[in-house]
Amino acid sequence: MEKDPAFTHVNFLIQPIPMMDGCPLGLYVPERRDIILPPEFVPAALYHEIGHAYGHFHDHNLSEPYAEAFRQKYMKDNGAVYVGSNFQRLSKMGRLFQEGERGRVDIAVRRMPTAAELAAMRLTFSGINEPPPKVWATYEGMPVLHIDFTKGVDFLIIIGGVLIGLVIATLGALAYAVYKVNRDMPWLVPLTIAGAASAFILWAVARSAVRV
Repeated sequence: MEKDPAFTHVNFLIQPIPMMDGCPLGLYVPERRDIILPPEFVPAALYHEIGHAYGHFHDHNLSEPYAEAFRQKYMKDNGAVYVGSNFQRLSKMGRLFQEGERGRVDIAVRRMPTAAELAAMRLTFSGINEPPPKVWATYEGMPVLHIDFTKGVDFLIIIGGVLIGLVIATLGALAYAVYKVNRDMPWLVPLTIAGAASAFILWAVARSAVRV
């Protein structure tokens, strides 16, 4: 890919950028062929913006579906679109998902949720006329709550409301990561990817602790 002429004159810049609707995004500026990423960017953002540059050069296509298809082709694991502890951003990230696209939210919490608490979350989701998200918890060096969803109604708004109403208040949510799940991957991701997810969350928790 490094020899592709689409990238010969692309400039990669790391600098703070405006947040659109609270979503952490990269930017591709076609007039200057600049890819701009914030200092805290995640790999999925880089692949996505490279997709814009590729589509601009080869197909005169700057659409979001084209750039996301490029990311999925070249990024072999789940693409993290956010890692951190600002839970107010979660409900605004639905705009990053296309209709029918699969996603995952992993939340590091202070204690394992009880069976009753997991059942309460599932009951909240089951009242919507869409396939409800899958909810479960694991222990990966710390308790982690997992929510897998398919974009239909904007589940991230609903998930955000449930998290603020239950998880943050009762489980002590520390940080979270939002992923795009590639279409050719199973819901239960391989252990190596699950380990990477835990590493991301632990990194976010450490950063939060430093700020406190």
